[in-house]
Amino acid sequence: LKSSGPKRGWITSVVEPYLRELNRASQADPATCCYKDVHQMRTGADCVVHGKRCPPKPTHGLVAGWSCKTLSSMSRECIGADRKNIVAKALGSSGSTFKSLLDHMRENGCSAFWVGENMDELSDIGNDNRHDILAFLAEVGYYAETFKIDASDHAHCTKRVRTYLVAFHLEICEISASEARAIMEKIKGLIAVMQIPTLPITDFTLPDDHQHVQACLVNEDKTETELTKDTHWQGQLLSLCHARGIRWKDLLVPPEQQSPFFACLPRRLQVNIMYNYLIHKDATSIDAYQSTDRCLIGHDGVLTTLLPGSRLHVRQIDRIICGREMLQVQGFPTCFFKSAPFQAAQPSDAVMRDLAGNSFCSNAFAAILIAVLVTLPKAGTKLPTQDAGSSTADDDRRILGLVGM
Repeated sequence: LKSSGPKRGWITSVVEPYLRELNRASQADPATCCYKDVHQMRTGADCVVHGKRCPPKPTHGLVAGWSCKTLSSMSRECIGADRKNIVAKALGSSGSTFKSLLDHMRENGCSAFWVGENMDELSDIGNDNRHDILAFLAEVGYYAETFKIDASDHAHCTKRVRTYLVAFHLEICEISASEARAIMEKIKGLIAVMQIPTLPITDFTLPDDHQHVQACLVNEDKTETELTKDTHWQGQLLSLCHARGIRWKDLLVPPEQQSPFFACLPRRLQVNIMYNYLIHKDATSIDAYQSTDRCLIGHDGVLTTLLPGSRLHVRQIDRIICGREMLQVQGFPTCFFKSAPFQAAQPSDAVMRDLAGNSFCSNAFAAILIAVLVTLPKAGTKLPTQDAGSSTADDDRRILGLVGM
C-alpha cells in the first residue's frame, strides 16, 4: 500500500492495531514482522506488528508483493503504453518496488521461500517482465515459477485473475533445480484440489438498510464533479449510441422509476449502466466507472475484477455495491468489521473501495500459501539468524493442521 493520504490513515488507525490484536490472540511466531511496503521492509522501518523498528533479517519465509500500477493495462496513465522491460529498467512504481524487494534480498539475506502476487500477464511465458523477474531471482539463488489463479475458482464472487510467484532458495532448502520443479508441480496439483465453487453475490452483500449501504445515498452525489471533469463524455456516448442505433432517451430512466440508489448516482454512471445493459443483454453486473466503451462486464453472477475506483452495479440487487461489500467479496471476514480498530476508525466508503481494489482475494492467497507450506522442504538450517524461537516448516504445518500430509 502507498504510505500517504487516506491509505496511510487506514494503515495507521485500522490495519496496524488489528494485526497486533491478531498477533496476541493467535499462535503466530512472535518473531514474525510485517511492514507497510517493500521499501520499509528493506530498511527495517517501523514494524506494523511490533510497533517499533525491527531490523531486517533473513527469515524462514517471505510474503511480499510489489506495485502492479505500471504493469497494469487498466491503469489509466498506462493505457496504450509500452510495458516491456519495466522490471529490468526499474520503471515506475512497479519497477522501483520490485527493485527494493531484490535489494532487500541482496542486502539483508534471502528467505527459504518467497511468495508474491501481481498482474495475470506475468504468467505468460513470452512476457518480458516475467522473464526478467525469474532471471533476477535466479541471480540471488532462487528457483521460481508463476501460477495463474482465478479467485472465482476459490469461492470469491469476482473474476480476479492474478499471478502468484513462488520461489525456493536452492541452497537454503538444500534442493536442486529439478527437485524444485517437482515441488512446483505438486503445488499446482494442490491448488487445483483446493478449488471451491463460486458463492453467489448475495453471500457477500448487505441489506439495503445497512448503515454502510445507506451511506452511499449520501456519498455518491459527491463524486459528480470528479466524474464529469471530462466534458466530452456526452459527445462520445452520443457517437456510440448513433453507431449502435440506440436513442439517447433509451438511456434515461424516468425519475418515478428510479430507485433511491439509482437516483443518487451521477448522470454519467446512470447512462453508462443503462447503455451497457442494452448492449450486453446477458450481463449480470457492470463496472460503470470506466468510460462507456471500456466498462467491465460481469457474467453468470460473477463480478469483474474489483478496481480502486470501481462502481459495480449488480443487476440482481439493482444497486452499486458499497465499499464494505467490496472488501467482503475480497475475503475480509466479519470479525474484521466488528473489531475495535475498525469500529473506532469508521473509514469512509471511498477509502474502503480503494483498499478493496488494491487487495488480493484471501482464499486464492490461502490456497497458494498452504500448498507452499505443505510441500516446503525442511529448510532453515542455513539461515544465519535463525534461533530457538523461530518457526520451522513442521511448525507451520502443525499450526495449519497439516501434519502428516
